[in-house]
Amino acid sequence: MIDLDQYIERVARSAGKYVDLTDYAAKVLGDRYANGDQTVVECVDFRRTMLAVDDRDTLKWQLQLGFFPVGLPADVQLGGYAFAAEVASAILKLRMRTACAPYRRTDPLFSGSPALWSSVRDGELIDFAALTQELGSEVVAVPKGFGKIADELDPALVEWLRRNNPTSPFFVRLAPDRFYNQKPPMMLTEAVIAPGRFDALMKFDMYPGQREYGEYVLQKDALDPEESSAVDRL
Repeated sequence: MIDLDQYIERVARSAGKYVDLTDYAAKVLGDRYANGDQTVVECVDFRRTMLAVDDRDTLKWQLQLGFFPVGLPADVQLGGYAFAAEVASAILKLRMRTACAPYRRTDPLFSGSPALWSSVRDGELIDFAALTQELGSEVVAVPKGFGKIADELDPALVEWLRRNNPTSPFFVRLAPDRFYNQKPPMMLTEAVIAPGRFDALMKFDMYPGQREYGEYVLQKDALDPEESSAVDRL
């Protein structure tokens, strides 16, 4: 069995490997556990031996998620969810360091788009005049490719500033570790016309003559330029 120092090192290494993770850490690590990934199996086994009462109380609800094989003993599954939580925490810290770090010419964003470096201000922002925001999304066109607005900055705010202050200079933060030769998919966004009742959705509680409903419009081109807008009425 691995020791504590090895476990800490593997948590850090896993966080670096999955720093761009968009899925639940527990799901990704659970799948790797099921596939026999030795690093994950050893970390889960070690974390199982370190479970405390607080771990059990905090994590027991996650057993119903089924991300780790449900045939495993409950303690092994809890060890998996504890390991996944620590990897997720380490990923968040890495992302925050990246989000706040001064730009460097060696960042993927500037390696892919060297001309963009001349638009950097104070080592941490970029002149919006050098960018073209794609349909109000987080995706922006840069010289020779595409980048993304930093996760901590709402792209809707950037679009509002551009629309309402077209002649005023302003600066934005782009993610330094993201550059794409082709336009990447955009985040799925929606406009809430009428919010649905969550408990009704969970129970599928609908009946003739019901006056409650929810209406959401998926923004046109939110995922792909070829996608058409869609409307769901609940």
